[in-house]
Amino acid sequence: MLVYIDFEANAITEEIISIGAVSDDGRKFYSLVRPHSKLDHKIKELTGITQEEAEQAPTMDQVMIMFTQFLFPPEVGVRAKEGLAFINYGSMDSRFIQSSINYSDNPVTTTLLDNIKCRLVNIDKQVSAKFRRPSKQRVGLRSAYLTMKGVSADDAPLEHNALGDAEMLKYVHEHLDEFELPEGMEPVKVPKVNLAYGKRPARDPKFEVAIHCVADSKRKGHREWDFPTIYAALCLLPNAKTVRAKERGLNAIYNACVTGEAYCGKHYSFSEINS
Repeated sequence: MLVYIDFEANAITEEIISIGAVSDDGRKFYSLVRPHSKLDHKIKELTGITQEEAEQAPTMDQVMIMFTQFLFPPEVGVRAKEGLAFINYGSMDSRFIQSSINYSDNPVTTTLLDNIKCRLVNIDKQVSAKFRRPSKQRVGLRSAYLTMKGVSADDAPLEHNALGDAEMLKYVHEHLDEFELPEGMEPVKVPKVNLAYGKRPARDPKFEVAIHCVADSKRKGHREWDFPTIYAALCLLPNAKTVRAKERGLNAIYNACVTGEAYCGKHYSFSEINS
């Protein structure tokens, strides 16, 4: 069974905030996923998902239960388990899944996510080859879909939706063999949104330490971190040259968050997120 799948993720943490999927027999699945940090403003603009909707969404543990029921309904049975593969577009989905695995301490959830990750089949190279793109120049999914449908970018919604993208992916994959791009024709141009998923902060040692600190505090049952606030606090750290010095600074920030005492002249506190 083939399942066409797409994820939307928070730009800062790369944690999944919505899942959309369409099976090869036309069944559909969509759910928001409650993140552990506040949504990046660019993600809210791109997806139309509000902070309130994100906070009221089911947890990843709950979503994985629903997704498993979608994958293996009684009427599908054994067929679903034979040759199950998840068709996706682009290399980012694997990173999104891994980030969500890192945030979870539920072995069932992490096992399911890891199985999805292992079964991902990225078709962006295959599609780009059909559109005669150079090896390092990929054609976007939306651009490929609009070109194959003969629709201009002006007639397509700007907001990204995980289910809508999964449906586009299914159409592109199923019609790719019969499609030929006419000579001299270029794919439909779609405005690019550069979210730089995790690129700048992921290479910052302070940010990496913060990620571990957030994960540890979650596992120990502490209240959620307000991620933008804690990263802003990290920027106030003295010029510490070692990881140990940065960790000491983080501990000071952590204590300030818990006690409400001042750190570097500023007060910090946890954000309350429904659990």
